[in-house]
Amino acid sequence: MAVDKRLARRHEETPSGPPRYPGPENGPREVTAVTGAVRALRDVAPRVRLAARRDPLIAACVSGELLRRSLDVLTEVCADAGPGASCHARYTDVLVSFARARNFTARPPTAPPGAAQVLELANVLTRAVAHDLDEAALGHDLAAELVVVLDEAARARDPARVLSLAPVAAVLAADLAREAADRLGLPSADGLADAVLDGALDDFTDADLTDVDPADFRLTGIHWTEDGTRWPPGTDLDALRRRSRETTPHSGVRVLGRRRSVRDARGS
Repeated sequence: MAVDKRLARRHEETPSGPPRYPGPENGPREVTAVTGAVRALRDVAPRVRLAARRDPLIAACVSGELLRRSLDVLTEVCADAGPGASCHARYTDVLVSFARARNFTARPPTAPPGAAQVLELANVLTRAVAHDLDEAALGHDLAAELVVVLDEAARARDPARVLSLAPVAAVLAADLAREAADRLGLPSADGLADAVLDGALDDFTDADLTDVDPADFRLTGIHWTEDGTRWPPGTDLDALRRRSRETTPHSGVRVLGRRRSVRDARGS
């Protein structure tokens, strides 16, 4: 309970109306913010973007935003109206977005989620944020304290205990987005988490990669085109094509797979 009280005090000390980042439930202003963030990320140097794709701080920014949304869904589920179509869609979006960000497959629920189900997802997201911050060697009191409270609430199956923490999660998400924007050299954090979820850090279809080794493992998963992506002189484009697959037939946009190892070749 002491942790709960500290978090409540932190919320009271925080200015009202913390920044809210774009989600499927939000309107045109937020969509414009995502578009702006996508454009800003395209202007970031390719080497910086390649590093950002594996930066745990960027991962924490995304997980923090999804945590905020999951607690918003939990608040709605616990309201008198109970879960409905809106909760179902928003919960599914958070779950699928998290799965996409972490490269695993999630089965969308066929029925509106219950409070315990949403709480469990929020608990997983809190732990993901804390793990990412540990990987980045960055401490964050809010993240650490949220882990304690959500874990205890999940074990007790007591969603009501964390309903007051949605604004605290919003503060955490805003803090992480600002830190991620600073890391990338962006003037604004608006729309950043959604831009990353939409694959903006994977888009190298018009990028200058002439100073990047085509065998660099960090290139795995990037989107590239023969007309737009510039590779070092002498790059074997046929080899890159064999490592790649088109996003859609005849689109010209390819996703680069990992380089085959000697072990892979022996096994084929």
